Amino acid sequence: MFMAKYKFYTTPIINGLTATGASQAIECRDFDEVVFTVIGEGLADGLIKFQACSVDSFPDFSAAASTSNIWDYVQTLNQNNGAAINGDTGLSFSGTAAIEQIKWNVAGASYVGVKIDTYNSGTFTVYITLVNYN
Repeated sequence: MFMAKYKFYTTPIINGLTATGASQAIECRDFDEVVFTVIGEGLADGLIKFQACSVDSFPDFSAAASTSNIWDYVQTLNQNNGAAINGDTGLSFSGTAAIEQIKWNVAGASYVGVKIDTYNSGTFTVYITLVNYN
């Protein structure tokens, strides 16, 4: 019987945020997948977007993307319902507490991050799990 050997690392990258804001860039080049656990508490109402950079320069996800700060919003997959989340559209919370598991294949990426792009109410926490199957 074949058993997959994997390594993972989990840490909070946004912890109890009650405003707009972006996580620090997390290096992911040695991993195969990223799983974001997005927790909206209270009357969580906001828009979360997922960010990536595929070059070696460390991006500032809190600043606008540019030729000297290279990053973009990326499409991810909601593991709850299998729906693709368009990078520019993001994941919406509409006034209710929820937990969402969001997966992304990081092939070719150097850094990933998360941004609370729009904030109306509630509290947001995001954990990142980096997975390597080798």
